[in-house]
Amino acid sequence: MKNNPIINTNGDTVWRNSIGQFHRIDGPAIIWKDGYEWWLNDVRHRLDGPALSWSDGTELWFINGKEVDPIPKHIILWESKLKEEQQ
Repeated sequence: MKNNPIINTNGDTVWRNSIGQFHRIDGPAIIWKDGYEWWLNDVRHRLDGPALSWSDGTELWFINGKEVDPIPKHIILWESKLKEEQQ
């Protein structure tokens, strides 16, 4: 089921699932003028980049709601290539 974004009065764009949790599979679930946040079922999560990013360059990485150290780009690319080969 595709969820449609809501644009708040302050201009933020927010995606939620059918039970109201922040949720978006194909991009950030919250986009504001100074950055974005990736969420899945109300949990900060992103495997291929930072889950939170601000326009000042600050980035925070989360996997399944737990903050982690940034993952080097070459590992992300390698894992992506491996998944493609397995399909």
